[in-house]
Amino acid sequence: MSKLPLEKKHRAPWNKECDGKLYPHELCHVFRTDVVQVLFMLPSARDYDTMLSVMYALLAAISTELDIERTDIKGCLHKKRTDDGLLCAVVLYDAVPGGAGHVRRLVTDDFAVFARVIKRAIDITENCTCDPSCYSCLRNYYNQQVHERLDRKAACNFLKNFSGEGRELT
Repeated sequence: MSKLPLEKKHRAPWNKECDGKLYPHELCHVFRTDVVQVLFMLPSARDYDTMLSVMYALLAAISTELDIERTDIKGCLHKKRTDDGLLCAVVLYDAVPGGAGHVRRLVTDDFAVFARVIKRAIDITENCTCDPSCYSCLRNYYNQQVHERLDRKAACNFLKNFSGEGRELT
C-alpha cells in the first residue's frame, strides 16, 4: 500500500532548508524470543530514570544469579496504563532469536528464582561505593547512552520494597 508524500517545507538533518517531499515509512522487524514483563505496582514506577536503573540492576543480577552471559539477555521499559496512571514495566527478553529459555527460568510457581534475582540486584547496588553509578554496578558498554540517568541508590531503594527490607540507601 503506497502512502502519498507530504509536501512540506522542513529542515534537513544537516540543518538546511528543504522543500522536497516527505514519504512516510514504517520500519519493523519480527524477533521471536522468550519475554517476561514485570510490572511493579508502586507510584515510584512512574519515574523513568528509576525504572531504567532497576532494569539494569535486574539484568546484572539475572546474569550473575543464573550464570549466563550478560549479553544473552536484554531489557527495555514499556509504559503500561493502570488505575494509578502510567507505570513503567520492565520487559526482559532473551537476546537469542527463538529464545534460549533464560528469562523463562525467572517464572516459577513459588517466585523463588525471581526473589533471588531481586536480592542479588540489591546486593549489586547496595555494595557499590560509586555515586550515582559505575561499571561495577549498573553501567556497561551497551548502555552508554543512558549512563547519566542511572542511579544505583534509586534502584536499590526501589527493589527493597520487594525484598522484605525496609531501610533506604542514602
